Amino acid sequence: ELEERIHQVEINQLLQKILSLPNFDCDFEVTFEDDYHKEMNDPLFYESNLHRISDFLETRDIKNGVDTLLTKDNHLAFRAFGQNYTARGKDGILTTLVTVKCSG
Repeated sequence: ELEERIHQVEINQLLQKILSLPNFDCDFEVTFEDDYHKEMNDPLFYESNLHRISDFLETRDIKNGVDTLLTKDNHLAFRAFGQNYTARGKDGILTTLVTVKCSG
Protein backbone atom coordinates (compact mmCIF):
# COMPACT_ATOMS: atom_id res chain seq x y z
CA GLU A 1 0.00 0.00 0.00
CA LEU A 2 2.86 2.39 0.77
CA GLU A 3 4.46 1.65 -2.60
CA GLU A 4 1.15 2.42 -4.32
CA ARG A 5 0.90 5.78 -2.55
CA ILE A 6 4.49 6.65 -3.47
CA HIS A 7 3.82 5.67 -7.08
CA GLN A 8 0.69 7.86 -7.18
CA VAL A 9 2.65 10.82 -5.79
CA GLU A 10 5.30 10.31 -8.48
CA ILE A 11 2.66 10.22 -11.23
CA ASN A 12 1.03 13.38 -9.86
CA GLN A 13 4.41 15.15 -9.75
CA LEU A 14 5.08 14.17 -13.36
CA LEU A 15 1.68 15.48 -14.45
CA GLN A 16 2.37 18.77 -12.64
CA LYS A 17 5.70 19.08 -14.49
CA ILE A 18 3.90 18.44 -17.78
CA LEU A 19 1.50 21.30 -16.98
CA SER A 20 4.50 23.61 -16.49
CA LEU A 21 5.66 22.95 -20.08
CA PRO A 22 4.35 24.79 -23.15
CA ASN A 23 1.02 23.40 -24.30
CA PHE A 24 2.25 21.79 -27.52
CA ASP A 25 -0.12 20.25 -30.04
CA CYS A 26 0.12 16.48 -29.69
CA ASP A 27 -1.18 13.22 -31.01
CA PHE A 28 -2.09 10.57 -28.48
CA GLU A 29 -1.55 7.12 -29.96
CA VAL A 30 -3.37 4.33 -28.15
CA THR A 31 -2.20 0.78 -28.75
CA PHE A 32 -3.51 -2.34 -27.08
CA GLU A 33 -0.81 -4.51 -25.54
CA ASP A 34 -2.65 -7.41 -23.95
CA ASP A 35 -2.91 -10.49 -26.16
CA TYR A 36 -6.67 -10.54 -26.61
CA HIS A 37 -7.26 -6.85 -27.40
CA LYS A 38 -4.20 -6.29 -29.61
CA GLU A 39 -5.48 -8.98 -31.98
CA MET A 40 -8.86 -7.28 -32.28
CA ASN A 41 -7.97 -3.57 -32.33
CA ASP A 42 -5.86 -1.30 -34.50
CA PRO A 43 -4.00 1.61 -32.89
CA LEU A 44 -6.15 4.69 -32.29
CA PHE A 45 -4.98 8.27 -32.85
CA TYR A 46 -6.33 11.40 -31.17
CA GLU A 47 -5.38 15.03 -31.86
CA SER A 48 -5.01 17.02 -28.67
CA ASN A 49 -2.50 19.05 -26.70
CA LEU A 50 -0.01 18.25 -24.00
CA HIS A 51 -1.96 19.71 -21.09
CA ARG A 52 -4.91 17.42 -21.78
CA ILE A 53 -3.00 14.20 -21.18
CA SER A 54 -4.28 13.78 -17.62
CA ASP A 55 -7.91 14.20 -18.68
CA PHE A 56 -7.33 11.83 -21.59
CA LEU A 57 -5.87 9.14 -19.33
CA GLU A 58 -8.94 9.36 -17.14
CA THR A 59 -11.06 8.36 -20.15
CA ARG A 60 -9.09 5.11 -20.45
CA ASP A 61 -9.59 2.03 -18.29
CA ILE A 62 -7.00 2.62 -15.54
CA LYS A 63 -8.60 0.51 -12.82
CA ASN A 64 -5.29 -1.17 -11.97
CA GLY A 65 -3.00 1.82 -12.36
CA VAL A 66 -0.73 3.65 -14.77
CA ASP A 67 3.02 3.49 -15.35
CA THR A 68 5.14 6.00 -17.26
CA LEU A 69 8.01 5.34 -19.62
CA LEU A 70 9.95 6.67 -22.56
CA THR A 71 9.57 4.78 -25.81
CA LYS A 72 12.58 3.76 -27.89
CA ASP A 73 11.90 6.94 -29.94
CA ASN A 74 11.99 9.04 -26.73
CA HIS A 75 8.26 9.75 -26.66
CA LEU A 76 6.54 10.01 -23.30
CA ALA A 77 4.14 7.11 -22.82
CA PHE A 78 1.68 5.91 -20.22
CA ARG A 79 0.86 2.22 -19.81
CA ALA A 80 -2.67 1.88 -18.46
CA PHE A 81 -3.71 -1.28 -16.66
CA GLY A 82 -7.46 -1.78 -16.76
CA GLN A 83 -9.93 -4.39 -15.71
CA ASN A 84 -9.31 -8.11 -15.52
CA TYR A 85 -10.97 -10.29 -18.13
CA THR A 86 -11.18 -13.90 -19.28
CA ALA A 87 -11.14 -14.69 -23.00
CA ARG A 88 -10.51 -17.95 -24.78
CA GLY A 89 -9.97 -19.64 -21.44
CA LYS A 90 -7.16 -17.29 -20.40
CA ASP A 91 -7.13 -14.52 -17.81
CA GLY A 92 -5.71 -11.14 -18.71
CA ILE A 93 -5.64 -7.46 -17.84
CA LEU A 94 -6.71 -4.86 -20.39
CA THR A 95 -3.42 -3.07 -21.07
CA THR A 96 -3.08 -0.03 -23.31
CA LEU A 97 -0.12 2.17 -24.16
CA VAL A 98 -0.86 5.87 -24.65
CA THR A 99 2.08 7.47 -26.47
CA VAL A 100 2.32 11.26 -26.52
CA LYS A 101 3.77 12.60 -29.77
CA CYS A 102 4.16 16.37 -29.67
CA SER A 103 5.02 18.77 -32.45
CA GLY A 104 6.57 22.09 -31.73
